[in-house]
Amino acid sequence: MRIRPDFDEFAALAADHTVVPVCAEVLADLTTPVAAFGRVVGDDEGFLLESVDNG
Repeated sequence: MRIRPDFDEFAALAADHTVVPVCAEVLADLTTPVAAFGRVVGDDEGFLLESVDNG
């Protein structure tokens, strides 16, 4: 799983901002977006932004 920004970049951004977006790329050919989100977030709070094509 690739998480962006990395920790050092996140820390630099957080020094000047109150909110810093973080994204994770997950290879999940057979996993739904909601299931992947649950694996990434676990029991912590979070939100899912999902794109829709032709929707």
